[in-house]
Amino acid sequence: MPGMPRGQHELHFHFSTMGGGKTAEILLDEYRRRHSGWNTLIAKPAIDLKAGANIQSRIAGGIEMPAILISPEQDASEVLRKQMAARLGQTAVWENPWLVYVDEAQFLEPRQVQQLAHTIVDSNIATV
Repeated sequence: MPGMPRGQHELHFHFSTMGGGKTAEILLDEYRRRHSGWNTLIAKPAIDLKAGANIQSRIAGGIEMPAILISPEQDASEVLRKQMAARLGQTAVWENPWLVYVDEAQFLEPRQVQQLAHTIVDSNIATV
């Protein structure tokens, strides 16, 4: 599909004050990208108890969406890779463009941020 990168991986970090609309931006961007053919995942640290297993925006009437929960003891990249494999199958995971959104990333352990950056973003692994 046009406009979808192949073979390039990027990490973006967005920050703002509380109530600045970060979660609403995730929800809107994920919706647009998914409907444009992208494969998307939304995750959040399990210690973020707001909205249970969902991410929820205070803006726009509290819209919410399910999220993959990442516990402090888990390898964040393995959690996401397993979700990718479950959605596309073992060999198709890295052949399709992915966008992974992590809400409330400040609650991840430092090693989990490194796992995401090095194993998900920097990796050119063809299979899980």
